[in-house]
Amino acid sequence: GYYLPRPLSALGWPGTDLTHSLVGAVGFDAIVGLVVFALWRWPVRVPLLGSLPAPWGEAALTATADVLPGRRRPARLLLLYASAALGALSHVLLDVLTHERPETPEVLLDDTVLGLPIASWLQRGFSVLGLLLIAWWIVVWARQVAPLRGFRPTGELVVLTVAVVVGGLVGAALRWHGEEPGRLGAVVVVGLFGSGWGAGVGLLLGTVGLRAVPHPDSLIRSGG
Repeated sequence: GYYLPRPLSALGWPGTDLTHSLVGAVGFDAIVGLVVFALWRWPVRVPLLGSLPAPWGEAALTATADVLPGRRRPARLLLLYASAALGALSHVLLDVLTHERPETPEVLLDDTVLGLPIASWLQRGFSVLGLLLIAWWIVVWARQVAPLRGFRPTGELVVLTVAVVVGGLVGAALRWHGEEPGRLGAVVVVGLFGSGWGAGVGLLLGTVGLRAVPHPDSLIRSGG
C-alpha cells in the first residue's frame, strides 16, 4: 500500500492490512510477485539488459534466456510461486523486528538510539545492507565478464536512466502530498516508496519504448 501515490490510496486500498498478513503474503503478495516477474521477463528484460554495452549485455541476456523451458515449465512456475511467497513471508516476519506490531518486543520500540527506536534503526540497516549486497553482487559479476574500465554507457542505457530518474521524481512528488516536511519518516516514505514506484513505471515505459523503436545494431533487436 505504501508504494501507491496518495490519490490511489485514497480510493480504498486496504494497504498493510492485506499485504502484511500471513494470508496476504502467500496469496495477494505472491501473485503480485509473479506479475512483477512477468513484467521483467517480457517487456523489461531484453531492452534493459540489451542496453548494456557488450560484452555485459550479451552475457546478461544469455544468463537469463532459459528461465522457463517448455518441458519443465509447470515445475518452474511452482518454484517461482514458492520463491515469491517465501520472499513475502520473510518480509512480513521481519516486520516484527522493524515495525510496531503486537508481537514486536517492547525493547525495540521503547529504547532509542540518537532519537530513533531500535526497530527503526533495524529497518534502515536491513534496507541498506540489502542494497549493498545487490551492488556488491553486480560489481563482482561485471568484473567476471570483463574489466570495468571498458564500460561505456550506450545510448539506450542513457535513455533508460533518464526514464528512471524522471519517473522517480514524479513518483516522489505525488507521494510527497500530505507528508510533514522535515520528518525523517517522510523522507523515507517519499524517497523509497514514492520514487521507487515512479522509477519502476519509468523503467517499464522506457523499455517498452526501446523495444518498439530499437537501434538497428542494438542487442535489444537481436536479444528477442
